[in-house]
Amino acid sequence: MFLQIFRLALSDDSRVYELYTAATGVYVCLLLARASALVTGWVQQGWAQLSKKMKEWTFLVRIRLMILLRKNCRFHLRRSRQVLEL
Repeated sequence: MFLQIFRLALSDDSRVYELYTAATGVYVCLLLARASALVTGWVQQGWAQLSKKMKEWTFLVRIRLMILLRKNCRFHLRRSRQVLEL
């Protein structure tokens, strides 16, 4: 049993998964570096500026969510009307 699993891990297909894993790890590291640089820049400007930026980002996220939910509700309303017409 152990040898079968070991052979499966060393097959040619495993290289593809290793590449995806490495690429995902690099991407996560880049995201963390970008986020830390962004927050560091905000902290250097002071806590008042950090608070202001967080309020701006919260506002933008809320607006985006409202737009997304509105589109989603319209889709479901159209879908339910189509079902009722059948």
